[in-house]
Amino acid sequence: MGRFLVGAWLSRIPEANYEEQNYFVEYGFELGPVEAYISYMHLQFMSDNDQDNEVGVGIAVPDAIFGWTPALDAYYSKAADGYFAEFSLAREFSITDQFVIVPVAISGYNDGYIADGHNGANHVLLQLIAAYTISENFTIEGYTAQTFAIDSNPAQLAGDGNLYDFSFVGVGAFIAF
Repeated sequence: MGRFLVGAWLSRIPEANYEEQNYFVEYGFELGPVEAYISYMHLQFMSDNDQDNEVGVGIAVPDAIFGWTPALDAYYSKAADGYFAEFSLAREFSITDQFVIVPVAISGYNDGYIADGHNGANHVLLQLIAAYTISENFTIEGYTAQTFAIDSNPAQLAGDGNLYDFSFVGVGAFIAF
C-alpha cells in the first residue's frame, strides 16, 4: 500500500543571499525491499522573485549497508528543462520514540538543471537532520549542512558562480495521510 506526503520547507543561505520555499506532494510505495516515490514540487525563490515546478523520482534500500540507507533521487525542472540527480547515504538514530537524528552524505550531478553551470558531478554535501514527531501524521525538523563544490568554474560558466563551499540551515513541517 502506498502513502501520500504533503509538505513545505524553507531554506535560507545568508552567504549566498538565497532563500527558497518548497511546497510538495509525494506518493511513496514499496517494491519488495526497495522504497520508491514520485513527487511534484512547486518552488518559490524569494531572493530573485522566481519560481519553478519540478517532478521527482527516487529509490532507496533501507538499512542495506550496516544500517545505512543508500538512495538515488532525481528531479526534472520545467524552467531549466534539465535534471539533477543525487546519490545519498543516510542513517537514522533514535534518541527517543519521537526524536531522531539523521546524518546524511550526498553527492550531486547536474545535467542541464543548472542550465549555465557545468554538467557532471558538482558537489558533496554533509548534513545533520533533527526530526521530532508531534503526532502520527505530523513531524517538524531542522537541519544544518555543509556543501563542498566540485569542479566549479565561474569564470567560464555563470551558473557555477553559486557553486562554492558554504554552510546552511533549514526548518520544515511534514503532514502525512
